[in-house]
Amino acid sequence: MPAKTLSIIEAQIILNDYGRILSSTQPSVYGLSESLLPHDKSIIKSAIKCLLESDALDEEKIRNSLIEAYVFLAHFISDYDAQLIVDIQKNWESSRLENIDLEKSHAANKIVNSIKLEMERLLNEVELMQRTRQFKD
Repeated sequence: MPAKTLSIIEAQIILNDYGRILSSTQPSVYGLSESLLPHDKSIIKSAIKCLLESDALDEEKIRNSLIEAYVFLAHFISDYDAQLIVDIQKNWESSRLENIDLEKSHAANKIVNSIKLEMERLLNEVELMQRTRQFKD
């Protein structure tokens, strides 16, 4: 079943919802709980793509903000993985090495690395989309 095509207004509503979540997060944090998102990641991605592909969007600053929001979606991970990262950060911040579970710490590092890789993948995806759009114009 093909995905529903969003109208510009629907995309704007979805992105306004997502924007409220982004405004309440710290950009330096890795691993936010996916359950914080107001819509499924795929819906948010579709909304951002819809606006990026829109002829009505010419302002570079808005376009760059949309690209950043698209890439930032990589930070939203499963609740379990997000909690694991939080727990490990708390252990490291306590500076009590005897409390650090090295196996969980390694798992958390792998999750953070996967977030970074996903951010890079999403950036490449949106850059390709932009190049394709410029080629069409």
